[in-house]
Amino acid sequence: MFSMQKTDKPSTSGYKLKLKYQYLVAPLTLATTLILGSNLPAAALKINLTYGASVTEEQKEAAELAALIWEHYITDDITVNIHMDMSELRWGKMGTAIPNLRNNINYDQFRIAAEEEAKLAGQNTYFLPTAINPEYSLASGYKAIYKDVNRTTLEANYSEMLITSANAKALGFNFDSRSVLHGYIQLNSRYNWSYKYAQGTVDKNKFDFTSVVIHEIGHNLGFISGIDSIVGDAKPSTLDMFRCSDYSAKLGTIDFSVDSHRRYFSIDGCQTVFNLTETEQTTNKKGNIIDQTMTYEALFARGLNTRLGGDGVQASHWTDQNPDTGIMNPLLSTNTIRRITGVDLTAMDYIGYDVDLKKYYKTDDNGDYILDSKGNKIVKQLDLASLQSQAVKQAGGDNYRPEYSPDGDNGNETEVETFMYESGIYYSWWGGGEECDPSDPDYPDCTFW
Repeated sequence: MFSMQKTDKPSTSGYKLKLKYQYLVAPLTLATTLILGSNLPAAALKINLTYGASVTEEQKEAAELAALIWEHYITDDITVNIHMDMSELRWGKMGTAIPNLRNNINYDQFRIAAEEEAKLAGQNTYFLPTAINPEYSLASGYKAIYKDVNRTTLEANYSEMLITSANAKALGFNFDSRSVLHGYIQLNSRYNWSYKYAQGTVDKNKFDFTSVVIHEIGHNLGFISGIDSIVGDAKPSTLDMFRCSDYSAKLGTIDFSVDSHRRYFSIDGCQTVFNLTETEQTTNKKGNIIDQTMTYEALFARGLNTRLGGDGVQASHWTDQNPDTGIMNPLLSTNTIRRITGVDLTAMDYIGYDVDLKKYYKTDDNGDYILDSKGNKIVKQLDLASLQSQAVKQAGGDNYRPEYSPDGDNGNETEVETFMYESGIYYSWWGGGEECDPSDPDYPDCTFW
């Protein structure tokens, strides 16, 4: 979810967007089974967007571009259906993502499927804490540390996990739902939007629409944390399986708590922080190629509860730092375009998606990575002009589905409402609520739901 927040950090307008992803999960008993995928090459991800009546043609084109960018990198042969609306959300809320969720996916099924994906990709299969330290795990479960109401650090045994329906589909799980949708996005019609992502520019003092939609699609695909649940017996998510701290690493567990210590993304069983160095190449006015090398340290946001030591940002994000870790960063300034980075794609890869990094990095005729003078992989520039042309064509299709939107079917339960009820997700903002004013000194403690 995006919301605008006054920040001491420099930005052109003095305001940044604070990305917030909020949900409530109630225990469910729906059984899921593993369907192992074949070794045949996957075709490609298809993100099928539908729209409420409030979405304009220009907004549809910008949203379709966001979907095409994810499709470019992810090769799972699945279709993900996401509905989108524009609404006058209350002050401070720029947008929201609401995935179709289940809270009872069997951990062992995830472990087997994820390890199978890693084997097929030729990757290290010892990336989960339970694989590194099996003595700390259950026969078919895992341990996580958390804090109780007295802030005491405790360990809990889990055998189930939280997962989005899109993520479950990528892993080959059976995910029964009466809704055709895998997720829902709302963006706030109150704010000034720019629609020039393909041109690489943003209108002055406006927020880039496509960057926001890319981010919200990322949540629906599975970039979420169970820590952000406000009520209910929420369990760690697939992404939380890679959420570590220095303390949890010593125990061989993931860290499902909120405090002031760093939380990091790890793909070696919490042993090290995932770091990535990559180079972007641009051409200056003289025609010279300029290398801009960025090193990203993959740290997670620590959670909304600042009283427990959280950083005031939902845990379903990277932490806010310089340089920005990726599209799943929690803040976005006006006049700024955000892109998917190799860190975002690595996270998607390890939670169960097939990611083609050779579409992200430059390769030679033999398919080998091209490296800069320091041995770093070079980011391949997207053909945004071609993708934009395709987005325009897709936006012009038969994709208006106002009857899917909440309250959009004359009092009947809609597709969005159906999966919300099934998942146990309820947002107080459906019924309104107190608005948040960024100029209010108490703003950091203001709730957005």
